[in-house]
Amino acid sequence: MNATAPQTFDDLVKLCLSLQERCQRLQELVCNTPRLHRKDLMRRYGISEDTLDRWLKRGLLPPPIRIRGKLWRPEDLEAMEEAGQLPCPVSS
Repeated sequence: MNATAPQTFDDLVKLCLSLQERCQRLQELVCNTPRLHRKDLMRRYGISEDTLDRWLKRGLLPPPIRIRGKLWRPEDLEAMEEAGQLPCPVSS
């Protein structure tokens, strides 16, 4: 990326506003994206904690989002289910 320094005060203000908008969109995305905990995954697939740990160790699940623990996005799981990489959920 080839970024240039703002040349005028107006350019600096535009850059700040652009960054502020990007931060707001990112915050909305992070705050409004549903995420599943370990217990949610066990309930979704009807598996035990030991089975979940085996799946994690073997890399059979998509990588979790690490925000205060491991959390999974439902759309990542659904994509793997559709691709046949995970079983169909027993509950949603």
